[in-house]
Amino acid sequence: MEFNLRGNKVEVLRSVTDAETGEAKFERVTVLRADTLRLNETLRANCTEEELAEIQGWIKRNKAKAALRGEYAAVTLAEQMDLAGHWLARAEPASAAKIREEVRAAWRVLRKALNATEKRATRRNKKKQGQGPGA
Repeated sequence: MEFNLRGNKVEVLRSVTDAETGEAKFERVTVLRADTLRLNETLRANCTEEELAEIQGWIKRNKAKAALRGEYAAVTLAEQMDLAGHWLARAEPASAAKIREEVRAAWRVLRKALNATEKRATRRNKKKQGQGPGA
């Protein structure tokens, strides 16, 4: 099996041998959504148990890699922000303008996540101390 990432989709391809020419070629089995990576009925109907196991293994590895990329991004974020700040301070205005809105949008998402994380931590601490709801 081969997996090709195309935007928000993953093509699942199977290697087959052409009966007339004897050459190997790929046929598309199905397309999965890259954001969910769930097996669909088309895939289940068109694959052998071995192929399904291979696909599920690929999905598991892909999800594990995505989790690691997210963790790495989080633990190196402060350093990256520092580097970006130094670069932006010296950058030409035209260069900085190209990324300004993109950075602001990402910052809004990050700030929202940080606030939510802080609220969850505060609720857990209050609950542990017997002060919060459900205590």
